[in-house]
Amino acid sequence: MTNVHCETVKVLNQSYKVKPIDKSGLFLFHIDIPNYYKDITTLKAVLDETETSRAERYHFEKDKNRFIICRSILKIILAQYTEQDILDIKLKKDINQKPYLVSNNSINFNLSHSEDSAIIAISNSNVGVDLEYKNNEFDFLEITNHSYSEAETKHVLNSKNQIDTFYKYWTRKEAIAKFSGQGINDNLSQIPSIDGRHTTNLNSLNKFKNLKVLSFALNENYIASVAFCNKKKDDDVLIIFSLPSSLKELLNPNNKTDYQ
Repeated sequence: MTNVHCETVKVLNQSYKVKPIDKSGLFLFHIDIPNYYKDITTLKAVLDETETSRAERYHFEKDKNRFIICRSILKIILAQYTEQDILDIKLKKDINQKPYLVSNNSINFNLSHSEDSAIIAISNSNVGVDLEYKNNEFDFLEITNHSYSEAETKHVLNSKNQIDTFYKYWTRKEAIAKFSGQGINDNLSQIPSIDGRHTTNLNSLNKFKNLKVLSFALNENYIASVAFCNKKKDDDVLIIFSLPSSLKELLNPNNKTDYQ
């Protein structure tokens, strides 16, 4: 059995800088994707041949650029945190298609994007993150009918803000699924998402004893959740590093490193 604790927390935004991965073991980074459209050519050079081919397969230019931006910035941050050259950052996928860092499997990471924003989570143990843009016109009832439990559906329908509650639960389910490495599957209704403590016997989580899932409003347009095992001293507030709008600043966050 796995204990799952779901909680809603506040966010404290800080300017980006590279910090040592400490015992709390959880770092979150927010990418404002349009800030980097002007840097597509430079960022594309960070990608390897496989990643470049994947980018070219996107039908729409916006999706292609979003992949290039998110993937390259993920590699830049991983290079800075592991003190490696950016060209030595190689990402592969495990048997469950979850990416991992070839040179350092003690570093865990996950990425989620929606519309014009993305969040990167880096941890010293398993982590899953999900970010969703709040579409206030979205008809969520079809999803709740097959992906939410009866209790969860009732909570959504009785909530003062149905859209926010729907997305909070959805991001929790996706974050847990990504944490497990199994991805979205037919067991979504069995993944707990209501505030509080739960127990589950899902096979995808059976090797984890305790799982914490923290949800937060990134801003008025986005809701996100992160799932992890680490015990933090203070879970009332999550620190999110907002990446700079300038690529030059991102490449030199502590005025020490220059990848250009």
